[in-house]
Amino acid sequence: MFKLKKHLLLFNIILFIILGLFLINNSNQVRAMEGLFHEEIQEITETESEENEEITHNISKTNIISKEKFVSLHEIGHAVVAFELSQRHREYPNLIKLKGIELKQDDETIDGSTDFSFDRDNLFGHLFALSVYYGGLEAEKTIKTPIEEIKNRGQHDEQDIEKTAQYITERGWFLGDFYLSTDSLEIRKNKIKNIAQTKTQEIIQQYQEFLSPLADELLQREVIGIEEFQKLLKELIIQRKPSQKPEQLETIEKSNYNHKKTKCDCVIL
Repeated sequence: MFKLKKHLLLFNIILFIILGLFLINNSNQVRAMEGLFHEEIQEITETESEENEEITHNISKTNIISKEKFVSLHEIGHAVVAFELSQRHREYPNLIKLKGIELKQDDETIDGSTDFSFDRDNLFGHLFALSVYYGGLEAEKTIKTPIEEIKNRGQHDEQDIEKTAQYITERGWFLGDFYLSTDSLEIRKNKIKNIAQTKTQEIIQQYQEFLSPLADELLQREVIGIEEFQKLLKELIIQRKPSQKPEQLETIEKSNYNHKKTKCDCVIL
């Protein structure tokens, strides 16, 4: 009887050891399978991430705006501001006038210019010119896609803005209307610049949906005179804003562009 109990105890010990070894081995297999599963998931995730990055890169690359389109859009910004301001002030028909836009490009460089004139003997002529100088910069802000790298980009707009604002404030123009006599010269300049920039922003917003197609036309033609500019704008209004066509077309049709020499001096941006 004692031997039987001893054998049963030994059997239970051996069975317990075998069961323990089985559980340890099974646990190792489970952990190994889990590790393999996580490795596969990580590999799939990394692959998908790489694919998504590649897709995003390709989309971004496709949507990058060229430097040619960028420069063209910049000049159209100047042009629409000069054009709109000339429409709004018929009591001064020669106060400001748009004359044309041009792109100059070769294999290595591209540059643009907007030809407009303003009455240098009238304080409002200088104020309107200040708004036109802001036109290109504000048009750039409408771009929502990456821009192709542009080397040696000039800062002439910023220089013209600063120079014109200083010219106005040094003469005390608009004193009491836009700034106070107690304001410093720098504060006066900033207030004048804010007035001009706000007007420019309103105009750019008004013409925003026409900027890109007009820029495409300028890219294709390279030179657009005022009559051609009016025609293109009229066609775009018909295509895109039929509900507003009568009012805007009437405004364009009634514009009076007298290209005879006046007190105005031409300005190339």
